[in-house]
Amino acid sequence: MRVLLRNNLRKYRTERGLTQGHLAELADISLNSVNSIEAMRQWPSDTVIAKLCKVLEIEDEALFYTPRQISSETILLALAEQMGFDVYVKRKAT
Repeated sequence: MRVLLRNNLRKYRTERGLTQGHLAELADISLNSVNSIEAMRQWPSDTVIAKLCKVLEIEDEALFYTPRQISSETILLALAEQMGFDVYVKRKAT
């Protein structure tokens, strides 16, 4: 769970172009806290998680799960199959 938290925090922080210091400043927590969370030396309190998520504009849960990326084609095929349609998909040669 710590690895997931570390990876997601780092991912969302860097996607937004924030340094650890800037994130800490915006979230009103110490730089040491952000660094310790990303280094997996500290588990954040609920308050710290809420502050980080507010700055990163994500739901709290986003730090604790791995989103599964599914293509729109896969979703449409699954829906069509559930609705009982016979679907023929011409695949591109790779």
